[in-house]
Amino acid sequence: MLFENPQAQDQRQITPETAAPSSELKAADENSNYYCTDNIHILEKMLLNLAKTYKSVPKSYIYSWSPKTDEIGGGLSAAYIYSYYKIMFSSMASSFIIDMPKDDEGELGIKKLSYLMKYIDTERNNDLSLCNFALEIFEAESWPQLINGFDSKLIKYRAFYEIDPVKSLPNDIKGSYALWDFTSFAHTDWFGGNGACAVCSDISPSGKRSLCAIIPGDMGGDNYAEIVYNYEYPEYISLLPYIEFDFEISDGGKNTLYEITVII
Repeated sequence: MLFENPQAQDQRQITPETAAPSSELKAADENSNYYCTDNIHILEKMLLNLAKTYKSVPKSYIYSWSPKTDEIGGGLSAAYIYSYYKIMFSSMASSFIIDMPKDDEGELGIKKLSYLMKYIDTERNNDLSLCNFALEIFEAESWPQLINGFDSKLIKYRAFYEIDPVKSLPNDIKGSYALWDFTSFAHTDWFGGNGACAVCSDISPSGKRSLCAIIPGDMGGDNYAEIVYNYEYPEYISLLPYIEFDFEISDGGKNTLYEITVII
């Protein structure tokens, strides 16, 4: 079940620069005409009551948030943190989906939010140092005061494993097949991420059908380019003992050094 907020007021709409006292902020409650993180417990109570009568009632729900940067302004990151932990400590929420507005990608608020989304569940935030600024915005002294049921000991963080690539496959491999067919790029889910100008289907310098990423020529220093694949069923890849990637670089300078990282 997907419940969206028709008024795009997923929680308190404030900005750090002009934050009103928490007593002046009106949160959604049982009388509101939409579901959001403030009153998500009302939805959960409704589902539990319906389940007593109808067996088809879902036991969980997916929460979708479509932030409006013109309304939330500089408080966008605080709004995300609030929603993230509210959903995390919900007993019935299965997923938290964010539908970002594409026309605001260059805004400072979007950039900070992107950083939070990338590291909020990593060791960089194991002491909540990336999120504690939101307490001041909401005028709360602690996370349990702001979010019912909050317990930092129950937060699970992603584990990162660095594996050195092997130069050749074992001799007992019986066969192989192509995971992706780049004959027609329109039928793939590959796209250019940060720093990649375009991604298209092409022929590599060695004559193989391949995926081509056109990267700006002034990349360097802390700059990087991403090529991303959105896999609908990740468990399929987890069952493969080996995955082979072939990288070829053209139009590079004579003394240019490239660093390639593969993240799955």
